[in-house]
Amino acid sequence: MKKIVSFLMIGLISVLTFLPMNQAEAAMSSWQSVYGISGCEVRVWTDYSAYTSSATTIDWYAESRDCPKLNYEASVDSYGSTFVDTPTLKGYFSYRTPIKSFYLRDLSDLYGDPGSYVGVELYKNGSLVDVVESSTFNIYNR
Repeated sequence: MKKIVSFLMIGLISVLTFLPMNQAEAAMSSWQSVYGISGCEVRVWTDYSAYTSSATTIDWYAESRDCPKLNYEASVDSYGSTFVDTPTLKGYFSYRTPIKSFYLRDLSDLYGDPGSYVGVELYKNGSLVDVVESSTFNIYNR
């Protein structure tokens, strides 16, 4: 009987060791063609696909291929709500932005809205050329 219990315990531990954990994963949008710049594409990465009460920031970056230097203004928006005034991050890049962060404490109007995303306005020579978006994510009530 002890051998059977030991065997079952070892089997249970083995199974639990290899079960996938339910973790939110980073999300990368698909490559998005930039209007008016031939061959230029940009995609946006976020560190999670869902932000729970333990999260404090939304980390993101934009990455390009075959693009000139682009200026950007990024903010967090939502398909589920009307215009919400959120902080804006600005800069420029020609390959990839540094990892930037939006603080969730500044985004309380978006808690619970389905389909939030990082929207990145792209500028060339001071003129808006296009807007690209991250994959959508959820910000759960905090």
